[in-house]
Amino acid sequence: MLFSSLPAIASDMVRDFELGHVKIPVYQKGKLDFIIFADSGNRRSLMLSGRNTLIDRLLENVDVDRIPDGWQEKIYPLNAGLPDVLKFWKKRYTSSEAVIFTPRCNFDRKNNVVYSSDDVKMRTPSFDLDGIGFRTDLTKKELEINSDVQIVARRDDSDPREIIPGRLPLPKIYTTVTATADSLRMDMNNNELMLIGNVKVVDGMTTLTCDRLTIFLKSKAQQKKSPAKNEVRTDTGDSSAMLKGISRMLADGEVVLIRKPEGGASNNLQTAHCEHLDYDFDSGLIILTDEDGMPKLTQDNYTLTGKRIELLRFSRKAFVKDRCRITEYQQTGDKKLPARTIDSDRGDFDGDANLNIFTGNVKVKESDAIITCDRMEVFLKPAPQSGKKAKEKSDNQEFSPVSGSQELDRIHCKGNVKIISIPKPSVNTADKKSVPAQPSTITSKWCVLDYPADKLIFHENVKVDHQGDNLDCDRLDLFLKDSRYRKSSDKQPSSGVAFGGRGSGNKTLTRAIASGNVYMKDKESDLSTELMTLDFKELPPGTKKAPGMFATNDIQLIRVTCDGKVVANSLPGLQKKDVKQRTLKAEHAMSDLLKNRSEFHKKVYLKEDASELFCKDMFVYTGAAPETPAPEKKAEVKADDPDADPFELNQTENAAPSRIALSDGVDLERIVCKNDVVLINKDKDGKMTRAGGDTAIYTVKTGDIVITADAPRRAMLRRAGRIQYSDLIRGNLRTEELQGEGNVRVVPDEDFEKDKEKEK
Repeated sequence: MLFSSLPAIASDMVRDFELGHVKIPVYQKGKLDFIIFADSGNRRSLMLSGRNTLIDRLLENVDVDRIPDGWQEKIYPLNAGLPDVLKFWKKRYTSSEAVIFTPRCNFDRKNNVVYSSDDVKMRTPSFDLDGIGFRTDLTKKELEINSDVQIVARRDDSDPREIIPGRLPLPKIYTTVTATADSLRMDMNNNELMLIGNVKVVDGMTTLTCDRLTIFLKSKAQQKKSPAKNEVRTDTGDSSAMLKGISRMLADGEVVLIRKPEGGASNNLQTAHCEHLDYDFDSGLIILTDEDGMPKLTQDNYTLTGKRIELLRFSRKAFVKDRCRITEYQQTGDKKLPARTIDSDRGDFDGDANLNIFTGNVKVKESDAIITCDRMEVFLKPAPQSGKKAKEKSDNQEFSPVSGSQELDRIHCKGNVKIISIPKPSVNTADKKSVPAQPSTITSKWCVLDYPADKLIFHENVKVDHQGDNLDCDRLDLFLKDSRYRKSSDKQPSSGVAFGGRGSGNKTLTRAIASGNVYMKDKESDLSTELMTLDFKELPPGTKKAPGMFATNDIQLIRVTCDGKVVANSLPGLQKKDVKQRTLKAEHAMSDLLKNRSEFHKKVYLKEDASELFCKDMFVYTGAAPETPAPEKKAEVKADDPDADPFELNQTENAAPSRIALSDGVDLERIVCKNDVVLINKDKDGKMTRAGGDTAIYTVKTGDIVITADAPRRAMLRRAGRIQYSDLIRGNLRTEELQGEGNVRVVPDEDFEKDKEKEK
């Protein structure tokens, strides 16, 4: 045995001296720092060759009498269970900080360096390490392992120093983190450990690979510090979240971080690629950066990139500080092609709140739509975990860096919202060439896309530009439903038609409701109202659509309903030179494009040039309409009768109102007015004619007009101090002829001048 009381053994005069039960103390600044134990050794000058050597690094101010011997010490294997670990440390946890064991080694006493090319095992209360070939400088407290490095790290609920004295109970599950590398360097003074070459760390559901990994170990003071309230860790499924002995990790080179989401499928892994990864264990902050490129997170068919990506493991949050982009890929044959991208200046992802926020120059680009805004809030909900829906990928699935792919609940877009719809190109029947379709645009100050309700709502200063037609309002509600004609196998990632619905490739627009200061304008007319409802019908594939607001290759506008202060104007000189400006007012209006019929109700007023028409109800037909009623008895008009022809009206065929700006390319056939009908006209000389009754029917094609009254009332013509009563009034607006028929009676009009002044 080698003792300090035998100084002759330490003399340079002793050579090739065989020793047994070697015990060498190593002091630093007068304090005992290490003890080297060897079952046997060979002494040559200041060099000692030891066999079955154990190097015991001691705790500060250790009680020398309590230091156990290290000869013939049985070292537990690297992957030993917790009982074996506790058994080993039971006699050492109050004296040893770490032990290193090797079958053979050399000890250079002059330089306090131990080295070996044989196996090496390092055991600490926090982690265990195996390797081949090592060199340790006991003065500098540095350790190098040459190859085949393997590490097993325990989390703090399995720390022998806490379990053995009873401060912690035995954990229900013994969880560890494993690491491998080509080589290792450890600086025990600075609490740094570096793994070099083919580094791989397996941490529960997470795997990290890189070229170089630097691990910063906590000092004793740091390990004793209690975590702050905001550092409470909830991610207990990730064992690194509980590694008390590690404060920080830096990964460099080809860094790849692979994580299986909690409860997620094995084929739904999250993968991060970058050049540098910085992981602070106390805060749970992981920072991904890249010198030349962009760090990247991928999952399923999604990719997230940005100049700087930050992941907060314990609070399940993530941040992209610059040039955030999410790309969704679609499998086309053997290739994955981009189907959707989301770009923004910054991205904030909160897994606990199920909320993703994109801020600054937000742009969502899809095959059929582009959405831009200042801020986008994406609200998520957990995806189904069981049943049929769990097996099928949802159309509304969305990527979250901290929560995996989840179901979309709703999206809020705020500030300068703009949605551009890019419809499918049409095919020219003559040369079969593709003809690009004109995009449609919706803008507003903010909007809500509610996916469970299949509803999209646009608020404040809403403007729609659909292939030259324009709609302005304070609010626009769009309603969707599942398509009848698109099979699940045909589903494509798309935003739908002009309304930007995420994942609505199998959705179709059913209704649009515009409210508040509604104003719509097309090439020939405009309309304003307080409330407008547009109803749509989905078209079978290959059906040719008719024009209309929001109409596309997939849907057709079939009905328009307006309520509250309806005002429609035709705009002259745009399509036909003889079209005159026309104004139509009502409280309620409806246009049925399938039945070719429009209705106007309550305070109906029509004005064109010098002609005005008042009634309570107006019906406009572009197809069949009720027959013109025949007079009961045709009146005979005398040639010298002063009332025979005083009622000529200067009107043309185009006096018929358009169907609320939606009758492009459709010929009007008949207009029917009912209840308190009054027709007023001023001729070129300024003379006024008034006709009235209960019903007026105008046949546009021939220009014929008939006015009747319900008994006991009679149709009336009024002009220049005379009133003519008859069974009906018949005329032709093209020839400006208008006359009473059947029981004609003419009386003086004493109130004519008085009413004329009122009208002025």
